[in-house]
Amino acid sequence: MFGLPWKGRIALVFLIGLAACQPQSANCPTCGDRTPIDAGVTIDASVGPTTPDAGIGACGPSNPCDGDLICAEGDCVECADDRHCEGQICSQNRCVQGCRGDADCTDPDLPVCVNVGPEGGTCGECETDNQCRVRSPGTVCREAVCVVPCRNGACDEGVCLDDVCVPCIADGDCDRGQICTENACAEGCREDDRCVDGQICLEGQCTPGCRGDNNCDPGEICVEFGCVAGDCRIDDHCPEGQVCGANRCGNPCGQDADCGEGSICEGGGCQLGCRDDAACGRGQICERNECLLGCRAHGDCGAGEICIELGCRRGCLNDDQCSGDELCINNDCRQGCRDDDNCRGGQICVEETCVRQCRFDDSCGDGSICNIEPGQDLGICEAGCREDEHCGRNAHCGDDGQCAPGCRRDAGCGAQEVCLEETCVPRCDDNNGFRCPRGSVCDREAAACVDCLDDRHCGEPLQCDADRRRCVFTCEVDRDCPGGALCRGGRCVSCNDGAQCPPGLRCDADSGCVECIEDAHCEGAAVCDPVRRTCVTEGRFGLCHPGAALSGCNNTNRRCQEGLVCLRVNSWGTIQNLCMQRCEVQADCPRGFICSDDQICVPFSSQQTLSCDSYVELGTECNNSTRCGLDWVADDAICSGYGRYSDPPRCSWFCGSDTDCPAGHGCEDPPPVNNNDPAPRCTPLP
Repeated sequence: MFGLPWKGRIALVFLIGLAACQPQSANCPTCGDRTPIDAGVTIDASVGPTTPDAGIGACGPSNPCDGDLICAEGDCVECADDRHCEGQICSQNRCVQGCRGDADCTDPDLPVCVNVGPEGGTCGECETDNQCRVRSPGTVCREAVCVVPCRNGACDEGVCLDDVCVPCIADGDCDRGQICTENACAEGCREDDRCVDGQICLEGQCTPGCRGDNNCDPGEICVEFGCVAGDCRIDDHCPEGQVCGANRCGNPCGQDADCGEGSICEGGGCQLGCRDDAACGRGQICERNECLLGCRAHGDCGAGEICIELGCRRGCLNDDQCSGDELCINNDCRQGCRDDDNCRGGQICVEETCVRQCRFDDSCGDGSICNIEPGQDLGICEAGCREDEHCGRNAHCGDDGQCAPGCRRDAGCGAQEVCLEETCVPRCDDNNGFRCPRGSVCDREAAACVDCLDDRHCGEPLQCDADRRRCVFTCEVDRDCPGGALCRGGRCVSCNDGAQCPPGLRCDADSGCVECIEDAHCEGAAVCDPVRRTCVTEGRFGLCHPGAALSGCNNTNRRCQEGLVCLRVNSWGTIQNLCMQRCEVQADCPRGFICSDDQICVPFSSQQTLSCDSYVELGTECNNSTRCGLDWVADDAICSGYGRYSDPPRCSWFCGSDTDCPAGHGCEDPPPVNNNDPAPRCTPLP
C-alpha cells in the first residue's frame, strides 16, 4: 500500500474520439473500395499496411502501407478500431493502454475499468468503497486506489493527510537514511542527522564518511570525507624532527633504506609498512604496503585449508581430501556427483547433484515436481510446484512456481489444525475442550490456538499485537528492535528488500538489515557469523561461547570474535568466562537475544528463561532433555522429538513466535503425533 504515493499510483489516460468517415462521403473522395469495420469507421480492404510518408497522407491500392500499419482515410495508421490493438485500445488511430470495460483489465492488482468515457478508461484498483472492502478489508476507494482511511485523525501506520493514511508528510516520519518524497519514504538524505552513525549526507545519499577527525576511530584522521589511518596532514602536526608523509609522522627519508625494519619511506617520511611479503610475519602478505593476514598459495595455509582469493579457508583440492562418499566440488567437500555412477539406482547426475527420475509429480516429494523434456519418457524431480498440494503442510505454491512458507486454507494443515493468517495452528473447539498447547491460548471465535489475546499472555518485554494475535516487540524507532529489524507501526518487523536497509547492509528477511548472510558477503578470509550476521575472523569464539566445559576466553578478548568481550557471567549459578556482546539498546543485539539490565545481549524466549548454556546446545543430538544442558546438566532446553528437530531428536527450546528464535531458526508448531499436540519450538528454517 505504501510503496508509492497514493495519489500517483494510477495515471489516468484521456483519449480523444476517433475521426470517422462514411463510405462514399464527401470527406473520402479517393478512399477506394472500402469494407466497413465499425459504424462510422472504414478502411481500405484492398491494401496492406504501410509506413506513412511524413506530411503526406497518401495510400491506396497503388500505394500500400509498410509493416503493421493499415490504410484508413488515405493515411497509414496503427489502427482504426480496438480489434487492431492486441491488449490495448485504439485512440486517434494509435494503440494505447486503456480499457472499455472490466474484462479488458487482466492485471489482478488493477481489475476495474474506471473513468470510462467515449475515449475509453483506465484500469485501477477500485471504483467503489465496497470493492476495496472485498480486496483489502479496512480500506476505502480514493482516485481508483484502495487506501487506509484515518480513524479520528490518526493512523495505525503512517500519518494522516486529507483523511487518508500515507507513509509520511515530512522527513521525520521516515527512518534514518530516508527522506519523504511525494508522501513516500525513499532512500536519501538532506542533512547528516538523517544518516546512521558513521555516515554523512553526500549528494543526497547517506555514505560512510566523516566531517572531522572526531568522527574517526583513534589512529585515524578525516581526509576528503573519509577516515584514513594517520596522525597528521602537515609537518607542523608532528613532533620536532619528524615530517608528515602519507598522513603519518615519521623520520625524514629519501629511500626505504633510511628507515628501520618494518618501515618504508612514503612521502619523505618513514612509515610502518612493507614492499613485499618477505617483510611480513608468518601467515601475512603485503597488500597495499600493509602486512595483512592472507596467503598466496595453498602451502601458506594450515591443514585442511586452501588459499582462495588471498585468504585461507577450509576446503579441498581433490576427492582424496574428503571423507566417506563426499566429493571435492568447487573446492568444498560435499555430497554430490560427477556422473550417473556416483548416484543410487533411479537417480541421475544433474549439475553435480543426484536427482530422482520420475514420470509423475506424485513421484517427487514435497516441494518438487516432475519435469519431463519433450520427446522423453522420463523426467527428473526439480524444485517447484504447480499447486498447493505439491508443497506439503504449512506451505503454498507461489506465483513464481516455487513453494513458499504459509498455508492458504485448512486443507494445507494437519487434521487437528486450522489455517490462521497463513500459518497452521492447533484447532481448539468443543471437541477438545478449547485446550491449547503450552505457550498459546484459545481464540474461540477463530477456533484456533494463538500466541495471545491481550498483553497478559506475553512475557516481558513483549506485548500482544491484537490484530495478529502475536507477542511482538513494541518500538518507537529502529534502535528498539533487535537483529536489524525495523520499527513499523509501533511493531518490530523484518525488512522486505535491501532498499529499506542503510548502505552497506543486506536484507535478511528472517531477521532484518545485517552485514552479511553468507561467507561470500565478507572480504578476504573473513566469514559470516550465522548468529550475529556480521563478518568475523574464522576460529574465534562467538556470542555466548565458550562455556565451562570449553577452553575459556581467559579474561581476554583475543579469543572472541570482533565486537565481543570476555566477561565473567553467572549462568544458572555457574560463573563462566563467556564471549558476550555489550549493548545499550535492543538494536545492538542479534535476533533471539535482548539487551539485559546488565547491558549485555542474552538469549531470549517469551516462553521460558534461557541461558547461554542452552543456547550453545541448540541443535545438539539428544535422547532426553537432561542431555540438553552443557556438561550434560539439565537446564531450560528441551530434547525435541517433533518437527524439523525430530530425526534425530535435538536440543531446542519453546517459543511463541519467530522472535524467540535466533538467526537461521523459526518457531515451528509441529503437527500432532499419536494424539499428542506438541508446543511450538525453535527449529532450523526449511
